[in-house]
Amino acid sequence: MVAVGDGSSDVLVREATPGDAPAVAGLLDALGYPDGVEAVRDRLTIFAAYERDEVLVAELDGAVVAFLALNVTPTFAEAGWVSRITAFVVAPDVRRAGVGMALMDEAERRATEAGSRLMQINSGRRPERAAAHHFYTSLGYRDQHDHHVLYDKRLNARGEG
Repeated sequence: MVAVGDGSSDVLVREATPGDAPAVAGLLDALGYPDGVEAVRDRLTIFAAYERDEVLVAELDGAVVAFLALNVTPTFAEAGWVSRITAFVVAPDVRRAGVGMALMDEAERRATEAGSRLMQINSGRRPERAAAHHFYTSLGYRDQHDHHVLYDKRLNARGEG
């Protein structure tokens, strides 16, 4: 648990618990990824089972106002680990208040502690993500679209269709 701030309204960053599912589901919904509270609770439980993966939440005045999902995986092409932020949402009414910075600082600290040599962030190329992209570059992240192509394919989960 890490507290950041001036004392009047500190940002508390901590690991998420299944009890945070309603707040996390609400944040996902605000970003355009609606999902039920139970589905989010299940994912929080799954993340908690993996030693190197975690979901962090940021609290402001006792309320969860942001979250970040961090995956740490080994790399094969070279020795070491890479960390990926696969979900990151800050409530619109607290953006630019240090909440996102506190979450990113803690995620980078944990990734470094886990042995990661690289941190990556997934983010869509939609116009409404422009402010987030500016935030990432202000923290030293580089857009790699000139160097990498990302392909994806939806797979059926075991037992489905």
